[in-house]
Amino acid sequence: MSKQDNWNDINQSVAELKRRVGATAQPKPRLEFIDLTELWQDGKYSEVGDAIRGWNARQVTEFCAYFSKYLGTTQLAILHKFI
Repeated sequence: MSKQDNWNDINQSVAELKRRVGATAQPKPRLEFIDLTELWQDGKYSEVGDAIRGWNARQVTEFCAYFSKYLGTTQLAILHKFI
């Protein structure tokens, strides 16, 4: 077995393991982004904080881009201080 074949087998095994345990790093759906921006506008800042607490850096970045697009940079600056 070549090194490339061995590497391919390892990658397939890791992909299968991730599929079985659901360990894919999918971003939160856009609908949730909408819900979170609505909560923010309703003054429910702690609920927004609780929702994004367990997110990885990519998810937070995507949410911040969405948040800035729809609520503006002033609100993004407030969110930044809050986080």
